[in-house]
Amino acid sequence: MMPAKKGGKIDKRNILIVVLSLVICLQTYVLYQSDPDRFKGFFVNRATTAPSVKAVKKPVKVEKVKPSLKTEPVALEDVPGPVVPAIARPSGATAKVAIIIDDWGYSTKNCQYLRDIKSPITVAILPNLPHSKDVMNCAHEAGQEIMLHLPMEPHKNTDPYPTDYILKTTMLPTKIDRILSDILDQMPYVDGVNNHMGSKATEDRRLMTTIYKQLRYRKLFYVDSRVTAKSVCAPLAKEIGVAFTSRDVF
Repeated sequence: MMPAKKGGKIDKRNILIVVLSLVICLQTYVLYQSDPDRFKGFFVNRATTAPSVKAVKKPVKVEKVKPSLKTEPVALEDVPGPVVPAIARPSGATAKVAIIIDDWGYSTKNCQYLRDIKSPITVAILPNLPHSKDVMNCAHEAGQEIMLHLPMEPHKNTDPYPTDYILKTTMLPTKIDRILSDILDQMPYVDGVNNHMGSKATEDRRLMTTIYKQLRYRKLFYVDSRVTAKSVCAPLAKEIGVAFTSRDVF
């Protein structure tokens, strides 16, 4: 495009228009090279472009779902995002937990808390300690359940204990029965027994049979502290007829 002449002179306005046009074209080219996506709408082939149709929103029918107490299994891979599984509980069912606190008998300083605790707990008392009987009495007055925390032979022990304080697998059944009987005679408010240590003792059928016969005679239950995976306590209790359970969390 050549600028027009007026009387032999070049029109300055035409020159300005040409310069501005070139500047605009140059800027457009630079922008296109740096960001081609910005110009996608300007280079669509009109021959292949279908006429735009405005979307018509149709009313969505929402169905009301009646609440159900039943829970259906859901495949976790079909649920987007993190999933927290719901715990289905049968109608009318309630959860229960039993709390056993071991190793009482060294002092009476915690007896004051037993009177303040309104929920039921079980106090497991070691025998023949300076305050074993005192703790038994204060727990009884507070209305809490009492157990004998019976010392029994472990596979390994580095703590010093008095002679015949721990029931051992090498003891004769008559000696085991006498030691246990003497302890229970001094603790009349005991409702059951659990083992203190006892990884070796609770694997021994002969020793546990002797203990169970004494508990059955006195109508006491036994709680296995589960200090070994090889415990014979559960099947043996069923065989002899002793009320039994074992701890879940230590």
